[in-house]
Amino acid sequence: MEKLIYGSVAAKHWFSDFREPKDLDYICKDNSQRTRDIEYHWADSFQYVIDNNVDPKYVDADFLYTIKFSHAAWDVRWTKTMKDIRFFKDKGCRIDWQLYSMLLKDWAVIHGKKKVNLNKENKEFFNKNITRVYDHDWLHGFLAFNEEPMHTRIRKTEKPLCYKDLWDKLS
Repeated sequence: MEKLIYGSVAAKHWFSDFREPKDLDYICKDNSQRTRDIEYHWADSFQYVIDNNVDPKYVDADFLYTIKFSHAAWDVRWTKTMKDIRFFKDKGCRIDWQLYSMLLKDWAVIHGKKKVNLNKENKEFFNKNITRVYDHDWLHGFLAFNEEPMHTRIRKTEKPLCYKDLWDKLS
């Protein structure tokens, strides 16, 4: 049976300053050995990880980052996911875009369709069905970096949709 340790235990293996793990996660097709503290996870795209992972025991750091990054579009422990993404990015990890594309397809089946479609006009995206306490654009301006809202650096149009090539140019 092919299996690799992933999740926080693998992250802690690669980076001693990663948060303390609370359980042990494996990428493995067979989840019959699951216990309270040991979880076995499988998505079809994990075969790519098993086939391309360099380390024989732990999921490589770039794959951990890619898996975590792929979760960002779904509300699955979102705050923890965002902190982990920032951690891996700060450590210099890179996204494997081939794996990322495969994972998005798996997560759409496992977690359902993405909740947000950013590829629409602002007027449609920011509809009147949502009660807002503060003006959305004011918040962007208030939290701007170097007097320019960050979202303006990763968008090509007035739509809320962000672009990978512009994201990659950010520090």
